[in-house]
Amino acid sequence: MTQPLNKHLSIFICYRRKDAGVHAHILYERLRSHFGQRQVFIDDDIEPGEAFKQRIREEVNSCRILLAIIGKGWLSANDGTSRRLDDPEDYVRLEIATALKRPEVRVIPILVDDADMPGPKDLPADLFDLADLNAHKLKGVGKHDLDHLVEALEKVLTHSRDARRLPTRRPDIREADGQSGQSKAARGRQGAAAATGRQSGQVEPASPRVGEAVMGDHLTASGSVTHAPYLAAASGEHRLRMLLTALLAAAPALLLVSVLYGEAKRLQGSDAPPAVGDWVTCRRIPTPSRQIRERTNDIGMEFVQIPPGVSCRGSDVSGNVNEQPVGYVSIGGEGLWMGKYEVTQAQWRAVMGGNPSLSKNCGGDCPVERVSWVDAQKFVRKLNEKEDGLQYRLPTEAEWEYACRAGTDTAFAFGESLVRGQANVYDPYYDSKGWLKTTRVGTFIANDFGLYDMHGNVQEWCEDHYLLDYKGAPTDGSARRGEEGMKLRVKRGGSWNTSPAVARCAYRSNADSTSEDGETGLRIVATLRP
Repeated sequence: MTQPLNKHLSIFICYRRKDAGVHAHILYERLRSHFGQRQVFIDDDIEPGEAFKQRIREEVNSCRILLAIIGKGWLSANDGTSRRLDDPEDYVRLEIATALKRPEVRVIPILVDDADMPGPKDLPADLFDLADLNAHKLKGVGKHDLDHLVEALEKVLTHSRDARRLPTRRPDIREADGQSGQSKAARGRQGAAAATGRQSGQVEPASPRVGEAVMGDHLTASGSVTHAPYLAAASGEHRLRMLLTALLAAAPALLLVSVLYGEAKRLQGSDAPPAVGDWVTCRRIPTPSRQIRERTNDIGMEFVQIPPGVSCRGSDVSGNVNEQPVGYVSIGGEGLWMGKYEVTQAQWRAVMGGNPSLSKNCGGDCPVERVSWVDAQKFVRKLNEKEDGLQYRLPTEAEWEYACRAGTDTAFAFGESLVRGQANVYDPYYDSKGWLKTTRVGTFIANDFGLYDMHGNVQEWCEDHYLLDYKGAPTDGSARRGEEGMKLRVKRGGSWNTSPAVARCAYRSNADSTSEDGETGLRIVATLRP
């Protein structure tokens, strides 16, 4: 495994090459000459043949300061079809989001070319905190401007080192994976002033942040992908306030759990209710035991019956705001029929008369991709013209997660981690062997409902509009509708080119309804026509 340049890297420079590449490299040379070459990182330091994502992840995890260089084109940068910031796998977004989750890291927006500081409405959910940070306005790249920034960074690093020398406190909340959940929020964020405010050029001290997140999933030396927990920590007084606030807010949710538990008990005959507090913590509610029932339509699409029941939705572990608040959904009636596999290239050709996939050489049994949400709806309409006794549609987001979990409450349907061979997701081991592509449906193991590739292979469109969180979300499994004209739609499941974290049961992705790429396909749901 490639090691970071320095175990205690000081400064990570995050930028978009076409937006502020010149500023970034001038700044890099100035900082390197002052702090030392091994104390400053820019992506040009990655050597040919190194695993790019892995190296970036290691460097972000080892830095003390992340400089987010923002020019006039930072927000609007696109790949020709959609805004790059809206892509959960965009490197700039990943770098900043990861740093924001680490209280010991000072994230400093650097505004260049008279760029304005983005507001929350301009940013994806995992970058909302960026809008609250005071920025340093770099008016130019002359000696005076750069010296002023260097002086400010010196202060931040000095206070960061002093904070690390403070006596260690007892763990505040809990321990995970043998590591203390000790809070560094009050020490790491509170530290001293970094540099100037948005207009004056001075960065004021950032407010202490409650909570500490360990970076998402990673491939261990043994070959498994582990899901790192979200560690919350706060002072005793603040924890008490948080507890009282939570209890006051709990009443409506506890009522919801009571109703859902009644439904779960009716469906399952279970005598053990969810523990108090399940409204914010995902707990397993087993689905009724039954034999997997299957059916096949006249073009060879196989469906399995998803039983009715109750399942948790969202995650309070990942730290992703768009996966919260955690709650439950109920799938009633006779359940539904869901595609056993993702729609294949052969099935798409049989219905639509063509094949839009980039990976046509993968074969007819590989999932169709480069399909937009609008294209998926056309496919559904064509299927419904067959009048074969089934009514076809895309799954709702709630139905998709319910089916993916298959009665579990863990990060993946197979547990808290993925082991190599369980899903087609990005894996440096396979990347080195050139296995970055789609695979035949059914290559990997099925979940307990008999569904294949719910984790990885291609991302799957859902019926719903994409909304920022689960506040006000229906609990009956129905689709969520946004405002008229809204174009963002939900994608789920991760792909061959995304990290395991993106393939989690709870992970929510999105894209414009007209966007298409080689990582996105679909899975179909069917209900019996009256």
